[in-house]
Amino acid sequence: MGTLKPIDLEAIQERIAAQQGASPQTHNENARRLESRTLMTHLWELMARMYGHKWSSAFGDEIDPGNVWAAVIDGLDEMQIRHGMRELVRQGYDWPPSAPEFRKLCTGASDVSWEHRRIEAADRERQQKALQDLRDADQKQAEADAAIAGIKSIMGMS
Repeated sequence: MGTLKPIDLEAIQERIAAQQGASPQTHNENARRLESRTLMTHLWELMARMYGHKWSSAFGDEIDPGNVWAAVIDGLDEMQIRHGMRELVRQGYDWPPSAPEFRKLCTGASDVSWEHRRIEAADRERQQKALQDLRDADQKQAEADAAIAGIKSIMGMS
């Protein structure tokens, strides 16, 4: 009894496409479009779940009417889309981004992330200054308490 050969689905799909008059290139393009459409559907549904009414009021319930989002995210892979989604959460977007903003988040080219990092740095600086001011105030209070204790000691009031 011989061993079974693995099925080459791509070769079978190319033969079917050739029989139907389509070239392998057309078949691959159709497969890419289907994959892109599936990715777009998942993205749309996830955004709708994350943002609820904010998403549907901004972009509607129908998946990508006019194919604007599909055109803007064309060429991005699933990992980049996932990165963009993580960035939305990490940066705390309260409202859904526009398609170009989302593409920037996916590719790491977001101006918003630079602004966000700068704001965080300014907040850290402000917190450090406030902490130093508290330490200075505590130090001044300790010095004042010591001075009062010295005066009371001199006056015999301790």
